[in-house]
Amino acid sequence: LKWLRRAAAQGYPAAEYDVGKCYFEGTGTPRDPRAAFEWFLRSARKGYSAGQLEVGRALLSGGMAQPRDVRRSEGWLVVAAESGEDEAKKLLESKFTKDA
Repeated sequence: LKWLRRAAAQGYPAAEYDVGKCYFEGTGTPRDPRAAFEWFLRSARKGYSAGQLEVGRALLSGGMAQPRDVRRSEGWLVVAAESGEDEAKKLLESKFTKDA
């Protein structure tokens, strides 16, 4: 985790995502869903599609100590889907096409 944090501190989105995953899973650090979300969000804002997916998923479900926000979730999932994240496409189809 030490080297990942160093890379993340330098702004590498893949490292930011990986630090988030460590906090989410409790790998090498105590599990901290809030910190996980913040690291995923950092990577998502830099265009990292896996981070966009995790942010969208958390906002959709109210996970990672975040309030449920379907509208923001949809925005992140659309961006992730456009970047090729198949899971984002599936979530959009199952959650947002039912009401159409």
